[in-house]
Amino acid sequence: MFLAKPISIVSLLRLATAAAAGLFVLVSAALAGDTARIQVLGFSKDGNRFAFEQYGVQDGSGFPYSEIFILDVAKDRWVKPSPFRRRDEVDDSQGYDEDALLAAARAENRAVAQP
Repeated sequence: MFLAKPISIVSLLRLATAAAAGLFVLVSAALAGDTARIQVLGFSKDGNRFAFEQYGVQDGSGFPYSEIFILDVAKDRWVKPSPFRRRDEVDDSQGYDEDALLAAARAENRAVAQP
């Protein structure tokens, strides 16, 4: 026969609170940081090159960024001068439109990478 000491309501509430706090810390850490979005740009007409872009807004600074990677499929390596990286430092004293700033950074990076 197993005799266990009964758990008081206060002890049970403390345990539940500690468990909830621990779970909150884990979830908060998992959600921290920026999340890059990816867009497949596709293959070249001859199928020798594959390009994709990752882009987003950096957590903390709020700076929009774009990175375009071009892969030589046959050689399995980046096409020089790929990857093309752009990060725009933003002065938000005159307002901040995240979508417009991100679209501008992406467009300018694509213009550089296009040739």
